[in-house]
Amino acid sequence: MATIANLCESEQLIWLDALNGSSSLPQRYFYASPELIRWVDEELPDHARDHDARLSPAEQFVDLLEKIQMGERLNHDADIKAISASALGIWEFKTTDLRILGWFAAYDIFIGVTANMKKVMKQQRLSRPMKEAVLRFRESLPLDEPKHLQSTRVEDVLSTCHHT
Repeated sequence: MATIANLCESEQLIWLDALNGSSSLPQRYFYASPELIRWVDEELPDHARDHDARLSPAEQFVDLLEKIQMGERLNHDADIKAISASALGIWEFKTTDLRILGWFAAYDIFIGVTANMKKVMKQQRLSRPMKEAVLRFRESLPLDEPKHLQSTRVEDVLSTCHHT
């Protein structure tokens, strides 16, 4: 079976490096599906803020990646939450305007599959189709079982240590 490194080599997954050559090593890892990368590159820049956020949605995405990779404390429900039963293992990272769905392949290793604006998700009722996209993509990858951590407890999937 394939490893995450193998899937990155074959471009089935893309490692997002928000630290961009910084001397700091990531504390957590965020990998993305090609579809998520396409959405971030092609659609996200066109979206305006839906709320009184100080950052644009694209800036919110980069800010979230930096927080994840630097190991900054994330708040359960405000920044991240489980959105399915533990058997499905689907998690959602959140910013003021964005929702990013995926799963934890291992502790501190998130695979993001799909994303959209919070407002669009609600208006178009995209929660279910986005969850289904996560499940289809995960099933398509030749990872060893279990392909995801089966827990709805954030402390079981994500470190909350704060490094200054």
